[in-house]
Parts: sequence; C-alpha cells; structure tokens
Amino acid sequence: MDKLKINFYNIDACGYYVKQKLKFGNLLEILLDFKDWVNNKNLNETCTFSTNDDNGDILPVYCFDIVFSNDKRDAILTTWNETETIRSGMASVNGLDPIGNPKVETTSVPAGHIPGYPTYFWFSILHDTLATIRLDNSRLNGHKGLKLLLNGFLSKFSKYVVVDSAIDESPKDESINAKVLGYQENEEKGICSKVSPVFRTSVKRIEGELEFIRRNCNKITKILRKDCLHTMESDDIGFLLKLLNNMGLKRKTIVSNETRIKYELPINNLEEQDLNDIIKNWSEDKEKWSDVGFKIDGEPEPKWLSHSIVKEEIEINADKTEKGILKAESLLNEIIDHKEDLIPLIERQN
Repeated sequence: MDKLKINFYNIDACGYYVKQKLKFGNLLEILLDFKDWVNNKNLNETCTFSTNDDNGDILPVYCFDIVFSNDKRDAILTTWNETETIRSGMASVNGLDPIGNPKVETTSVPAGHIPGYPTYFWFSILHDTLATIRLDNSRLNGHKGLKLLLNGFLSKFSKYVVVDSAIDESPKDESINAKVLGYQENEEKGICSKVSPVFRTSVKRIEGELEFIRRNCNKITKILRKDCLHTMESDDIGFLLKLLNNMGLKRKTIVSNETRIKYELPINNLEEQDLNDIIKNWSEDKEKWSDVGFKIDGEPEPKWLSHSIVKEEIEINADKTEKGILKAESLLNEIIDHKEDLIPLIERQN
C-alpha cells in the first residue's frame, strides 16, 4: 500500500480567451487534443516550452503518460521533470562530509536518457478541478511545470493553432519557435489574432479559514514558521550556519542534507497587504513540510495556512513499474475507487 498526498486546485481558465472571456476550447477538448498530439511521439519531443530566464529554475517537462476513464470524466497525466546534471553526469555528495570539502560522486547518464522524476495529476473534468498527487516520500508536486507544459501546448501545438506554413512545407510547424499567426476554432471560422491561450489554476481553499485570519489581522501577535533547509541551496546553508553560530556551535559540519526548523516572531500592527503577501508567498512554496501560522489574541491555538487548503491523504494499491513509478491506468482506477470520498472535498465551499 502507498500513501498519497492530494492537493486540489481550481482550473480557472483552460482554452482561448478574448478580454478574459472564453471564446472556444474547454478542459476535456484540450486534454484529448493533448493526448492526440503526444501519441506516436518520443518522450523527448513532448516539452512545449523553451527553458529560459522567464521560466525561472524550471527545466524541461515532458509527458510521461496520459489516460482517461471510459466516461471521460477523469484523467491522469504523468509528467517527467528533467533534473540538472554536470558534464560527467548526475552528481551527489555525502551528507556527512564537512562543508567546503565534500566528495562529489557522479553517475553517468546513458546517451538519449533524461534524468528526472515523475509527478502525477488527476483531472476531475466535470468539476474543472486539478489535483496534484504525491507519494508520501515525494517533496515536489510538479505543479508549476505542468502549467508551463499545458500553456505551451495551447500556445504552439494544439489543433486551434495556426502557424506560418512558409516556415515549413508541413501544414503545422512543430518547432517551439514557430511563428503563430493566430488561433482558429474550426476551418469555417476565420483566424483570430486577438485570442489569448490560457491555462490558469488557483489553490482550492476553505475560504472560512483564511477569512478568519484576515478579519483578525489586527489581533495577530506572533507569526510562526515551519521551514525546510537544504544543503544544496546556498541561501539555506548560510541561514543554517548562522543559527548554529547563534547556539555557540562553531564547527561547519551539517549532519543532514535536509533540516526542519521552527521559529516564531512577535509582531504588532500587521497590515492587511503584508498578510496577503505572506499568504501569496507561502502558496508558491514547494515544500511539503513548510507552513506559516498566526497567533491571534484570544485564540487558544495558532491558525495555520495549511489548514485553509483543501487536501487529503489516501492509501492505494496501484501497480508500479520495476523502478517504482506509478502506472497511470492503475492510479486512475484507484482514484476512481476513492471518488466517493474525494468529490465532496472538491465540492466543498467553506
């Protein structure tokens, strides 16, 4: 049995829009079109966006698998997220080595292989809802990469895209750098250059929890933070060494490559905009253990932001590959078996 951690997101937009109003396309059409597009492609041909500074630290993301239920009400999309390598391959260090002189080991990556990790997504199509699915030992949910993948598909590769055919003899240039002339709902309608392709999501929240914190913003006396520090990130190392220094510990050895910390800060007169910035920053955090809490005058326990998110944990018995990757068809069947418990969470309004 595997424990799955599921976080829910609203799909606020999926299709082609003019002045924020849907012109054509919907979630089911887009996902079916995406499945048609990846069929008969190699995995390394399925990244839809260019990796550049605009996308931050996101490396290429590929479609690993996509399956639908028979009634097309549910779909599982598995992505493969490329990870960084150095010239000689995948690098790792001994977490017990001292800072400044750790021994680096490398593992060669076979030619044509893409080092990375899988992430899993459930689409409840009738509810316009997306759920990230993480195994209990997984830290990253791949949500940002998925958004880039689907937005890139809508922008460059869907059946609605019209590209400059002069670039290539084929009717649709498959290059990420193809010149897009516009978007066309069908052959009977003209090309529209004012249409914007959009795939946008937002965290599905229990609004009552957040509203309570916002209403009591002026009563917040402390901010509490749970965080995860990693030795592979220079900012985290610096922060952790300062903490050790403050305790009187001068040696530079960090025992673990992942350190969980808790701290709290007293605060007076927290402004609503500052509170909203804290909420927004935390919502974009990738860490599963990270959390922010608020001690409110008159309340016996802190109010934690994680309690405002619609999420669930379930146990499943899905089939895996010999390398431990969940098989999409089996995962879909397990999710469908648990829908009686999951759908009320999706439909929850407060």
